[in-house]
Amino acid sequence: MSEPSIEVVRAEAARYRDRVTVSCADALTAEETVRVRREAARAAARRAIQEQATQEWWPLTVPGCLLVAAALPWIIRLMAVHGRDQVSLGIPWFNRVIAMHDVPTHHSVSLWLGFGIFVVAAGMLLWTQHLYAQPPVRSLHAGRMALLHTLGLGLVTVSLTFFAYSGDVRGGQWPTARDALVRFAAQIAQAVLITLGLALLVAIWMSMCLGLIKWLVRPVLRPYDLLLLSLIDACAVTHAHRGTWFRKRSRRAVERALEKAARKAEAALPARPFAGGRGPARADTLRLATVLRQHRTPIARAGGPGSFDLVRQSLCAGVLALIDDDWETLTAAAPPVTALSRLRRTTAAVWPPVVLLTAAVALPWIPAVAQAPDVASGVRVTLIITAVLSLVLPRDSTAKTSILDALGKAMSGRSDK
Repeated sequence: MSEPSIEVVRAEAARYRDRVTVSCADALTAEETVRVRREAARAAARRAIQEQATQEWWPLTVPGCLLVAAALPWIIRLMAVHGRDQVSLGIPWFNRVIAMHDVPTHHSVSLWLGFGIFVVAAGMLLWTQHLYAQPPVRSLHAGRMALLHTLGLGLVTVSLTFFAYSGDVRGGQWPTARDALVRFAAQIAQAVLITLGLALLVAIWMSMCLGLIKWLVRPVLRPYDLLLLSLIDACAVTHAHRGTWFRKRSRRAVERALEKAARKAEAALPARPFAGGRGPARADTLRLATVLRQHRTPIARAGGPGSFDLVRQSLCAGVLALIDDDWETLTAAAPPVTALSRLRRTTAAVWPPVVLLTAAVALPWIPAVAQAPDVASGVRVTLIITAVLSLVLPRDSTAKTSILDALGKAMSGRSDK
């Protein structure tokens, strides 16, 4: 391992030692704090070593070149066909909408848009000067204020575009304005969907590469290293936000940390077919995840920093029990994992794809859809692909909803071609 990598590992270990000292020192004895600091530093060092090892891409050079060589002829064919104007890289349905609503640019569009942007920019400049001239107002959310300004600018742009295409102050050209706005909306939607489609392909490619790297690299982490570090992170987040317990943002931050720790507990021993004696051990990890999620209740109903302190002390005790391999203490407050609870968990994961597949099968029975077989075929393919992706993609994927929606619309547009 190179010298910079060693420094990264040492810094990560020192960071978790300090984190334990700050967040757990008053909840544990001096001897227990020393033990937790040592184990946390070792787990953090192992995680840093694993991350450093998985960042090396050179083992995938040859298979990556072979995959690119396999895809290159198809890319060349697509570019050649597109060069002969036989196919468009856009979505066909949007292409037809754009072609049907093609209107000449009105002579006053640029004038009104320029006037509107000037007015909005001048207003934002004056507002900024006003904010700097006044003392800081802590009740204003800077990010939401910027979003509000952006939405206002978009509203002004759309309004002035509609006003210009509808005949300025004279009026009387509403069909032209409608065509212009439909074309504009179709172009924006097409650009957004194409961008999301490309992002989906890049994300799939990167996940495949990372999966192959993790498969090639020898494991360094121990089974509960990530769980231990996530518990310490939850302790640190709870301690950091105890002073602002009355803010919704602080409660959400603690709840996110608890949920992350619960998911690490669920993934500590993944379910595998023919697992043998892994059943009771996995039941303990699932019960621990339930206990961690139960800590969100006192955070949600907190009436003072004491609730945050109680949660932090409980998490610190859980960290010590995990180091001691005391699973009875870890799962003492958890309900037992029964066949019914497992059925509920499996049903919660499988129910959305089952509903989508059922809808795909029952789609031709709808009279309005049965009259348009091309539309039914496109929607059916979209539902099936959406169901498959909902099983493959992780539950905590932030872009899951937007990616599935974009993919469904893209497949529906292609089926209309």
